[in-house]
Amino acid sequence: MDFLGTNEPEYDPNRCTTMSFSHQPYDLNAVEPKEIKHQRLRLTIQRREMEKLSD
Repeated sequence: MDFLGTNEPEYDPNRCTTMSFSHQPYDLNAVEPKEIKHQRLRLTIQRREMEKLSD
């Protein structure tokens, strides 16, 4: 299953998570519901927090 209805694959720890959103396979400039954008931002923040804890 793709990630949040996008073509982004499941989280890959080997992939750089600090890359800008412009390299993501979906277009952030496209109109999308605010709740989806906020959910994705929350997941991104949670992912970074988890990485900090795992260091």
